[in-house]
Amino acid sequence: MQKEKRVWAVKLDERGRTTIPKDLLDLLGIRTGDIMAFIREDEGPVYVGKAELQVQVPFAQKVEGKRIEAKKV
Repeated sequence: MQKEKRVWAVKLDERGRTTIPKDLLDLLGIRTGDIMAFIREDEGPVYVGKAELQVQVPFAQKVEGKRIEAKKV
């Protein structure tokens, strides 16, 4: 049995932007406002998918369960 192969081709505009087809976004589980990641290891294939952004601020502190705002000086 032969596997089904899908190919999506998109065009970049003059500013390097593109529109990703809705069926591809649905397949990847990506919605408006989500972050996409492109990952490549050595000379291997490029993987693309939904990503999460986690930010840690090492100089922020918690006191009695309340967050204290850290200010850059």
